[in-house]
Amino acid sequence: MWKNRQSISSEPCDAGFSPGFSTASGMHTYAVEWTETSLTYYLDRKKICQQAYLPTQGTHDRVNIWLTTIGAKQPIDASGTSPAIYSRVRYYVRDYYIGASEPGYAEYGKDWHDGPEPGFSSSLTRASCSGDASAMYVPSIVESGTYNVQAWHVKNNPGLRNGASEAHILSKAGLSTKEIPANTAMGWVDLGTYDFDRGTTGSVTLAPKDGCLEANMVKFLRR
Repeated sequence: MWKNRQSISSEPCDAGFSPGFSTASGMHTYAVEWTETSLTYYLDRKKICQQAYLPTQGTHDRVNIWLTTIGAKQPIDASGTSPAIYSRVRYYVRDYYIGASEPGYAEYGKDWHDGPEPGFSSSLTRASCSGDASAMYVPSIVESGTYNVQAWHVKNNPGLRNGASEAHILSKAGLSTKEIPANTAMGWVDLGTYDFDRGTTGSVTLAPKDGCLEANMVKFLRR
């Protein structure tokens, strides 16, 4: 588990799990499905176990995979000729999350700076009190289809004068606009469900209606 760019804990999903056969006898498929609430592990397409991993527990961020040889017993003997072989490592992207300062995010207008309040899973927020400010989120969609769009509304900060904002959603059907009132509770705000083509033709742009704009994260959930 990670927080503030550091490992804070480690917990096995099922310490007593045994596949019932030697995994060294041939090639096998290992998979992990990571959602907002949990991690689910699979071996050869069969579910092994599931463990909770909430955004409040640790950082939900861009995924990396480290391939390594795991020693089952101590001491580990690295001698001999039994190399680990990996083949066809893949990511399956079902949903798209774009955070401030991540690929797919862009700022327009003046006076942008880091926001005073953390966003989803303690991630970076960006703020501007300029009337011409806007934040754009452009997903690189691999598979065209229907997606539910949500934006994380940051907790209002008295020193920032957060105001109402507008979300402009550009989808296959054209441009739609949703208002996000200033008194909206912190958390995900549902902006509606839309059809998006494959590629980068769709987007969400946040702009202030009055007061300051604090931008954090937008997600596109496949339906």
